[in-house]
Amino acid sequence: MVAGMVVGCGGATTAGGLGGGGSPDAATSGDDGGVTGPAAPAGVVTTLDDQPVALALIGKNVYVALFIDGIVSVPTTGGSVTPLVSSVGGSAPLGVYFQNPFVFDRTNLYFSESSGGYTSGPVAIAPVGGGTPTVLTSSLGFTAGIATDSTSVYWVDQDQNTINSIPVGGGSITVLASGLKTPGGLALQNGTLYLTDAAGDLLSVPASGGSVTTLLTGPGLPPNTEVADYSPPIATDENNVYFSVCPFDGTTSPTLYRVPLGNGGPPVALASSCATGIAVDQDDVYWAATGAIDAVPIAGGPTRVVATSTQLISGGPVVDDENVYWGITPQEGSCGLCPPPPTGQVNAVMRAPKSP
Repeated sequence: MVAGMVVGCGGATTAGGLGGGGSPDAATSGDDGGVTGPAAPAGVVTTLDDQPVALALIGKNVYVALFIDGIVSVPTTGGSVTPLVSSVGGSAPLGVYFQNPFVFDRTNLYFSESSGGYTSGPVAIAPVGGGTPTVLTSSLGFTAGIATDSTSVYWVDQDQNTINSIPVGGGSITVLASGLKTPGGLALQNGTLYLTDAAGDLLSVPASGGSVTTLLTGPGLPPNTEVADYSPPIATDENNVYFSVCPFDGTTSPTLYRVPLGNGGPPVALASSCATGIAVDQDDVYWAATGAIDAVPIAGGPTRVVATSTQLISGGPVVDDENVYWGITPQEGSCGLCPPPPTGQVNAVMRAPKSP
């Protein structure tokens, strides 16, 4: 470990901006348009006994990865919570989920567990409808992102500074890229994996393995700084990759970016914000910021506040045709000796209309 400041974070939460990779396209920056419109009223989909750390929408249900208690689902309209997958890592601390812990296809959930730090955790598969999980392999360190296609499961092993894959049916691990510098987050589109690192770089690598390409160079890290358990959000659609640069020096503004897929292109600054979760539909980019769920047009324009929150936003957002969903918690992480939360604060899944 490098002497100096150590930063531990399940998602990027500090200030920053673009470094030497190029200048943002100010003509379509969300900053130029400011913030418009009042926030829509938010409603509670369900309350939970454990902290929601990541969400997904499958059909008419919200799937929720909990900090310790596995994966559950609840109808998008509210109702009973259904346990789906128990922790395969055993009791805490190994049975702990982190940001970006699961992805899915039509039949299966693919997820990882880790207690953070330099500890191993399982990479596993379970039926979408729930059932006994099957461990495919163990990640040697903190799993900072996971993705899948029809043939393989891919994950970022942050402590080993690698991107790895394994067949969906199990088998040997393939190291797709190594020698990275605190990689985190992972998205897969058109046979290419996209990820970021603690220096604020946007990187890509073929899902079949090959050279790592730097699509955007971030501002770097301050001297004598090491980042631990860093899992920033990253999202893609058919045309672009979306991510935020949140440098750890605190001297420049955070920025949410859009960058074309493939070989990259001029980065477009959509908003001055550090996202802890990102979702995209055909028109807008949604993200979790401090105390709010915000949105901005993909093409650029004014940022609007979708909903505000007096509690910590700990998971999401995810979106369907009409609504935005996210998780809140009174206490980040596991804390058996913490005092009770303030009156009225709960673990919950929330919902608000996309437009007020």
